[in-house]
Amino acid sequence: MNRSSSWLSFDGSSLCYDSRFIQSDLLLDAVSTTEFLGVSGHIQFSVNATDRIIGLYYSAKNVQPSSNGLNFVPLLEYAHPGVNLRIGVIESVPFTIAQNVTDASGQSTMQYSGYVLDLIKLLQSKTGFIPTIKLAPKNQTYDGLIQAVVTVFTI
Repeated sequence: MNRSSSWLSFDGSSLCYDSRFIQSDLLLDAVSTTEFLGVSGHIQFSVNATDRIIGLYYSAKNVQPSSNGLNFVPLLEYAHPGVNLRIGVIESVPFTIAQNVTDASGQSTMQYSGYVLDLIKLLQSKTGFIPTIKLAPKNQTYDGLIQAVVTVFTI
């Protein structure tokens, strides 16, 4: 089976996982002139660099061949700002650092820092969710962590 347009050819099975590109250089040329709204915002390609114009929109799209070239089909859009997410983390320096901090009135709270928390803050600023961060117990088994994702945490 061979399906093609002027710049894009597939050779192989009708199943997408068994197909391959015949004219990948022409596909690369087409992609270099493409721009779209992606997970990290507006994305535009050029021959020399990848320019990303940062936006506040979450969108994932699947690339599908068509008679007119490529189509970008939306798969998932994050359209729920303000939603509460219960996020489970494990302590693992430098990714997640947990410190018990006592304020002047004697109140003790857990304070988190590290790469994972920086990522959560960045995603929160981009998508508008409200995180509730919970530290998994140090003695938690792997199976227990998976079960907690099912029953306790949103992610």
